[in-house]
Amino acid sequence: MLATDLYYNRIISILEDYLGPAAGRFANRQVMTYLKKTPDQLERRDLQMLAIRIRSGLVVLTKDEQTVNEAYQRILSLGDL
Repeated sequence: MLATDLYYNRIISILEDYLGPAAGRFANRQVMTYLKKTPDQLERRDLQMLAIRIRSGLVVLTKDEQTVNEAYQRILSLGDL
């Protein structure tokens, strides 16, 4: 498995905990709209910006700041892999 696939698949797995089956669609939109990349082009250096964009998107969907920050931290931690 390529590192790009690893990052993307783990992001989807994290987001599924919060968004269920909509996680893939949400992540794709964030990657393509804000990073101007396709999911298969995702790199480690993109994780911080993507985590910020995902946090911004989640805060619109839920007002639960603790949940939003938890998701944000989990995605950031992928950079340690």
